[in-house]
This record gives sequence, C-alpha cells and structure tokens, in this order.
Amino acid sequence: MLKNSTQSKLPKEKILQTAYRLFGERSLEDVSVRELAKEANVNISSINYYYGSKEELYLAVVNNITEMMAQRANEFTSAFNAAQKDAVASDAFYIYWLKHLLEMIARLIIGRLKENNYLHRIIIREQMTPSKGFELLYQQGLEPILTIIDDLIARISQQAMTSPDVRARTHTLLGQIVIFSVQQITIMQRMPFLEEDQEENMDIIIRTILENTEYILWGLVSKRDQA
Repeated sequence: MLKNSTQSKLPKEKILQTAYRLFGERSLEDVSVRELAKEANVNISSINYYYGSKEELYLAVVNNITEMMAQRANEFTSAFNAAQKDAVASDAFYIYWLKHLLEMIARLIIGRLKENNYLHRIIIREQMTPSKGFELLYQQGLEPILTIIDDLIARISQQAMTSPDVRARTHTLLGQIVIFSVQQITIMQRMPFLEEDQEENMDIIIRTILENTEYILWGLVSKRDQA
C-alpha cells in the first residue's frame, strides 16, 4: 500500500518540479500545458488530474515557495524567543538576530550564483506583475518575514513598528539581497572569481550584506541616542 502511494506521488512531484523551473524561466502566460506535460514526461491529462489547470499548478508552485518562507520564519521566531529567555535585551542582541535573519533569507533567495534559482525569479515577477498568486505569496510568505524585521528595527530605533521610518528601513535592508539576486549575471561578469568556489565565495556576498546591515543599524542607534 505504501509502495503504491509513493508511486502515485511521483508524477505529481515531477509536474510540480517542472512547473517550478518553467514558471521561473517565463511567465504563466508564456508556458503552455503541452510544454509542461512534455518537459515533465507525463500526459496532459495528468496535469488536469493532479492540479486541475495550469493556473492552479502555478498557485501550487507559489504555495510551495510560501511554505518554505513560512517555515524559515517559524524557525527563526522559535530560536529568537528561546534566546530572549536567557538574554538581556540590548541593541547588540537585536542587531545580532536581525543579521541572523537576513543571512537566512539571503541564503534561501540568492542560493548559488552558478545555479538557476527559480525561487527568486518567481518572487520578483510577482512584485512587478502581480497575479492571483501574489496575495498568497504576500500574506503567507513575505508578510511574516517583513513583520519580524519591522519588530526588530522598531526595538532598535524605539519607534512604532508601523512607522514609515521602520518600514522604509525594513525594505532597505531586504533590498540588498534583492539586488544581488537580480544582478547575478552582472555580478558573474564583474566578479568571475566567484565561479572558482561557489560555497566559499558566496560567503563574500553574505558577509558584505551583513557588514552593511551592521553599519546601518549601529548608525541608527547613534542617531537615536543623539536625538
């Protein structure tokens, strides 16, 4: 029974993985059901059977991304709450955990520069040309992470989480990751040494993002204390 159950999942998983790649490369409108079936090596009827339609398949891809992001947010929240029990609240404590969160997001979204990272392409496309998947992506994937960053910046700046300054700083910090994500080809042209050791040299980018973050946040502390 278990064997049959596993076998029945294989076509569904193949379709989802193929859709992840094709929708990462091109928009929903530019990918046909016939192409999806051909690339996944399944019948067109299998797509309708497992997902109902191309649009529902795309939403399944977006849902897969949101679940991944929500899982990271939950893991961070659990670790942060546990750390708070034994720590003294301080600027250094909040800055440390904010950097930790940004590193986690960067490694998830940027990935290895040499590999095609379809996750960030879908996320960015939904920002530029929202589809029905945007609300799902925003409410269940992006908003939980944005709220955590808002909260940490608000604690450091001693401002309300919903203040324009806090929200602007949240998106500024995340913007660093987005820039490295969308400029991967340019980066490889200007920094060809990154191809030599993907893991080690990815740390150069992560370290730069975290250093910038630290400068910004300690500058915020200084500005707050001078007010």
